[in-house]
Amino acid sequence: MSDAIRPDDAARAEQLTVQAMEALRDARIKTALPLLEEAANLHHPVAANQLGALLEHGHGVAKDEARARHFYAIAADQGLALAQFNLGFLLHMGRGGAQDLSEARNLYRKAAQKGEATALLNLGILTARGEGGPKDVTAGYMLWEQAAAKGEAMAAFNLGMVHAGGHDVPIDFARGCFWFETAFRLGHPQAGMEVQKLRKVMGDDEIATVAHLHKERQA
Repeated sequence: MSDAIRPDDAARAEQLTVQAMEALRDARIKTALPLLEEAANLHHPVAANQLGALLEHGHGVAKDEARARHFYAIAADQGLALAQFNLGFLLHMGRGGAQDLSEARNLYRKAAQKGEATALLNLGILTARGEGGPKDVTAGYMLWEQAAAKGEAMAAFNLGMVHAGGHDVPIDFARGCFWFETAFRLGHPQAGMEVQKLRKVMGDDEIATVAHLHKERQA
């Protein structure tokens, strides 16, 4: 449960955050850092997440993933979806501290419920593999479909690999090609090559099915 925040503290935190974000837009990171930290310590979610990101990546400050976890946690506790994803990712990868796949999965779920596409992608990975909780391949693939619908190219590419390669589903070149084409349109750098490979071996009926799947998706 998050700590209660007094109205005057909340107003102060908001003021500091606005000043910090203005400094960051002007590339004045050294000016922004103390403002962000003061606001983060007053539990401002945007400030805490931004400070966590600077610490995680070492932008204008010494890289410190353990401290990044701390500030991401402040923002995640306030319900900020991006911070929930960011903290989940560090826990997933075991960066800045011990790996905790169960909590990573929990945080990805919270962020995914708020529409974070990459959280849906990573939650799908953990779910399909049974890491940090029960294994459910079908549910994992459905999460990738949701992520792809929100523009996550890697989710679409993964689905192409699943269907073209027959990973826990029957091999389906048409459906695989559909997902690779979707990934290509979303900007995945390798998807175009996979489309070319499949279109060389597919028959007319399969190519027609790809077109039908695109029409269904656009409907």
